[in-house]
Amino acid sequence: RGGNLHIRTGCYLEIKDNVRIEGRGTIAGLDAVEGGGLYVDNGGEVFADGRANRVIFDGNVAENGGAIYINGTGSFVLLQNTHINGSSAADGSSIYAQNGGSTSPQLIMDQTTDCNLLFRCSEIQGANYEGSVVHVDNSFIQLQRTVIGQSQFDPLGSPFANGLVTSIADSVVRLNRVAFIRNEAHAMLRLNSNSNHQVSHTTMAANHDLNSSESSYLAIFLGGSLNIQNSLVTDSSGIDNRSTSASILGGCNLIDNDSDWPSGLYYLGAAQLINPAAGDARQVAESAGVDMCLQDTFSWSSEVDIENQDAPVNENTNPQGMPGQSGGLYDAGFDEVYDNIGDDEFLLTIQKEGTGEGSVVSNPAGIACGIDCSEVFFNGTIVTLFATPSPGSEFTTWLNCPLVNQGDECLTSMSSSQTIRAEFQPDDLIFADDFE
Repeated sequence: RGGNLHIRTGCYLEIKDNVRIEGRGTIAGLDAVEGGGLYVDNGGEVFADGRANRVIFDGNVAENGGAIYINGTGSFVLLQNTHINGSSAADGSSIYAQNGGSTSPQLIMDQTTDCNLLFRCSEIQGANYEGSVVHVDNSFIQLQRTVIGQSQFDPLGSPFANGLVTSIADSVVRLNRVAFIRNEAHAMLRLNSNSNHQVSHTTMAANHDLNSSESSYLAIFLGGSLNIQNSLVTDSSGIDNRSTSASILGGCNLIDNDSDWPSGLYYLGAAQLINPAAGDARQVAESAGVDMCLQDTFSWSSEVDIENQDAPVNENTNPQGMPGQSGGLYDAGFDEVYDNIGDDEFLLTIQKEGTGEGSVVSNPAGIACGIDCSEVFFNGTIVTLFATPSPGSEFTTWLNCPLVNQGDECLTSMSSSQTIRAEFQPDDLIFADDFE
C-alpha cells in the first residue's frame, strides 16, 4: 500500500508546488495494490498545495486507487492545484476513498488563485480504468473547480456498468464547478443504493461511450439519489435509470437530451461552447446557458467559477432566464461568461504592482485581494478601496485611481468596467526610528 507514500495514523504530510509523484506507468508493474502514488490510512492527513506550478501525480498504477487511496475515519486529504495524470487501476484509477463515513468530506480537491492555468489548475487527466476514475465507498468527497478529461476505458471491465465517478454504500459525492470533457465512459456518474450525489454548476461535454458514435449518459442509476442544479449537459444520451428506487431532484439544467430526465428539472436547448473537441467547454456569450439560473440551493457551493471569477455576472447579449428561471444571472455550467457585462453592472478589477506584498479590500465588500481581486458592482456604486502593506513592505501609490483619499484609500464610482492598480514595495528601513 502506498507505492510512493504511505501516511499512517497520526502523521501529517505537506506536498509543495512543483513536486512530482511518479509511477511506473504500466499495469504490468504495479506501484502498489492500493494507492500507487499515495496511501492515507486511519487518521493520516495530507495537504497538497500546488500553487503556481501544481503538484503532479503522474503515471501511478495500482489495483485500486491508482494515484490516491484514502481509508478510514479521521483520514483527510486536501488537494489544491493538483494534477492527477495518466493513473491506472480497476476501480478508482485516480482516487479511491473508503470507510470515511458520510458526515464530513474525507477528500477535497479544488484550485486557488495562485495558479494561472485558467481552468486547468485542478485536473484529473488521461485516467485508464475498468470501473471508475473516482470511487467512493462509504465515504464523502467534494470536488470543486476541477476538470476530469480524456479518461480511457479498459475493455477488461463491463462497458455498461462503468461511471467516471462511482459511489456505493452510504456515500456522499459533492461536485461544484466541475467539468467532464472528452471522456470515454458509459456514464459520468454511477449511483448505487443509498449513495447521494449533489451536483451544482457542472458541465458535461464531448463525452462518448465505447462506441464513439454514441454519447455518454449523465448518470447510470442502480439506486441512490441525485440532486443536480444549474448544470449544463451536452452531447448526451440522457440518463440510464435501471432502478425503481432512484431519486432525481434539481432544477435549472440546460440539456440536449431529456431521456429519463424527470420533468421540471431542465430546459432543452443547445449550448454553444468554445471548442469542446479540444477540451475547452466554456460557453460563448450567445449560448443559451448564459444568464439562465438563480442561485442554487446548496449552502456549500462556490460562487467563484473555474476561472476564479465571481458569479453571477449579467451578460448583456442574453435575456435573463430565456430559457431558464426568470431574472436569472448565473450561467449554467462550470464557467461564468464575462465577455459583455450588462449596462446595469460593471466589473472592478484590482491588480497588485511592485515587488512588495500587501492586500486590498473594498467597501462595499467583495474585493479581498490577494484572494479575490475582482467584483461586479451595480452602476453608480461608490466603491472605497483600502490598501494594507504586509510586514516588511509599504504601500507606495495607486495607479488609475479616480480619487485618492488619505494616501492608502481610493474612491471610484462604477460607471464602467475598470482596473485599478495598487503598488507595494519592500520597506527599505533597516534601523529603528526611521533611520536609514
